[in-house]
Amino acid sequence: MLVSRSFNPIFSKCINVGLVALNKRLFHTRLIRQNYGFCQLTAPANALFMHRKIGVSFVPSRSYSQETEIKDELKTEEVKETETEEVKENKKESQNEKSQKIRDYISQGQTEVAMEYFKMNPSMGGAINLVKYYAQNSSEENMKRGLEVSDTLHKACILENPKFISYLMYLCNPYEPNETISLYRDMKKKKMAVDNHTFPKISFAAVKLNLLDVAIELLNVLKSNIPFKVSFEDCRNLLTVFGNHQRYKDAHDVMLWMEKNGVKLDSACYRFLLNACNGHAGISTGKLVQSSLSKSEFGSDTTLLQHLAEMLASQNNVDSALAVMSRISPNIIEWNRLITRCVDNHYYLQALNLFDKIPTTLSPSDATYNLALTACFNLGTTALERGKQIHAQIKERNINTISVYNAVMQMYTQCGEPQTTLQVYDEIVHQQKATPNHYTFVNALSAIGKIGSSALEKGKEVHKDIITHKVDGSAQVISWLTQMYEKCGDLKKAVEVGDSGSHAPTRANILSSLTVASRLGEESGDLVEKIYQQMTTYKFDTDPRLVGSLIKVYNKSGNPSKAIEVFDNFVEKKGKLDDILLNNVLNSIAQIGPSALPKGKQIHELIKKKQINRRLIIVNALLRMYNKCGDQKAALDLYAGHVSSPTNQTNYVTLANVLRVCANIGPTALDKGKAIHQEAIKRELESNPMVDGALKEMYEKCEK
Repeated sequence: MLVSRSFNPIFSKCINVGLVALNKRLFHTRLIRQNYGFCQLTAPANALFMHRKIGVSFVPSRSYSQETEIKDELKTEEVKETETEEVKENKKESQNEKSQKIRDYISQGQTEVAMEYFKMNPSMGGAINLVKYYAQNSSEENMKRGLEVSDTLHKACILENPKFISYLMYLCNPYEPNETISLYRDMKKKKMAVDNHTFPKISFAAVKLNLLDVAIELLNVLKSNIPFKVSFEDCRNLLTVFGNHQRYKDAHDVMLWMEKNGVKLDSACYRFLLNACNGHAGISTGKLVQSSLSKSEFGSDTTLLQHLAEMLASQNNVDSALAVMSRISPNIIEWNRLITRCVDNHYYLQALNLFDKIPTTLSPSDATYNLALTACFNLGTTALERGKQIHAQIKERNINTISVYNAVMQMYTQCGEPQTTLQVYDEIVHQQKATPNHYTFVNALSAIGKIGSSALEKGKEVHKDIITHKVDGSAQVISWLTQMYEKCGDLKKAVEVGDSGSHAPTRANILSSLTVASRLGEESGDLVEKIYQQMTTYKFDTDPRLVGSLIKVYNKSGNPSKAIEVFDNFVEKKGKLDDILLNNVLNSIAQIGPSALPKGKQIHELIKKKQINRRLIIVNALLRMYNKCGDQKAALDLYAGHVSSPTNQTNYVTLANVLRVCANIGPTALDKGKAIHQEAIKRELESNPMVDGALKEMYEKCEK
């Protein structure tokens, strides 16, 4: 605030004695009206005003008439001040009248009229009445009207109060919970506290949108000794969000708060929590849930005990799970769920343990055998004998379901006996013990691929069976046929099968074809062009893995220029760069040599822009590219910049590349080569074949 230097000494003294004692209302009224600042008030008037208000004695240097004028002016201001109070009271009454008028319109069913009146005469009371009515008659249209009321308040610069916000949140939650969260964030900005009206609405929106950050903030509200009660439903909303995000500690804190404040869980909440505390990470919270359940009225509920047993099994606590199961009479479906929890959490031995302890009163189902065989499949060769025992049990029970047969085939292949897989295949197809599906043929082809070239004739036989059973149009079957012929060494047939499908190729089909093309090398010309055409037609030309494999095939076929063209198309279509793809295209540039150096530098700039220039595979590819393209200085600068950061790694490939750079530079790089040699000795990499070969080349060329 500016103060005029023309003020007389008396007024200055008044300011020093007690400016705070000014009649603020009078002063501000005059200041706003004049709109020129403090200095526009006359010095004598201010001085006399100070004298009257704070009792400072002084002798004015003005005439009597001037003083009389000043006194009259002050009286006028005091009258205006009184009038202002009356106006305010009238305004207050006017606000009540506005609110009552809107209430009357609503009671008469004239809500549209009420809304129009509110827009012309906005008030907080009227807004509450309107939005309360809309909340009581909730609909998507009324939600929009409620938001319109909020917009009108904002335009009129009327601050929303918690009661209004609560009604508006209630209105928004069923249709636009995002609006509820927006209102909550506005409350935070305005430093409005969450209260008993808004907490339920915010927690409802949080669970509907699964918003972890909002749930954490509401948990902090709970912990802050809130002066209002929180319902079980609101706590359940928080528990649901934390369970969905596997935030077990936060769920644990909510439960502790509920216990402390006498908020009880219901059976549905216990069921959710027991399912949410799945796996090792949920052990501590699971113990609290188990303890709470045992003390509750639901402690002997058989459904909850089943869920408790499943939770314990998922946490590798099979003995406790079996103890809980002994309290109920489970059927085979419930026992299967117990085994499933172990399999899903990779406790395969425990799954087999549960399989062995199935009560004799229960008969294992197809699903039971599939779960046990899946456990053997994942354990690999160590579980072969166990898998054979289960297979024998299946035969003994005369189970001929195709799903079980397929699981047996997968188990034998994964456990190291693909020949037995083919015996099971013959039982299904040739002895007609079950009706095969396309998974049966895929399992057989997988086993033949594992055996290799010696099983090629069996592969051709399976191919004929596939045609006989009319599953040769399956994209998955064609993909596995291609792989089988490729692994058995019949590349010509692999190409032919890859071309045979009339269906749209899948990603797996294209990957199989690329594998075959890579094996063909320079002879893959026509095949690789066809693959690229398929990738473009079916929108696979922005898939990083497929494009990276395609570039590698072009390099192997002696066409690195085409590989760069493919890369440019990938970048133009905004495909996501990955390390393998970049490594392969940099190898394309290195293969071309010095004429491709500008392109190499362009790709290097792109790598820096994407901030992936510190990844070791890319650094190694760049070193090789610069060396092959004749810019050894750039290669050494790149290496120096990379190793300058202690967090950046190097490996034997890095050292070998730098040694070859030194070799190409010649005698002037001998000292650098020796330094790299010492680094290799220090890291015990000197005997690595790649490093050893590069060292010999470096000394041979640098010591001439």
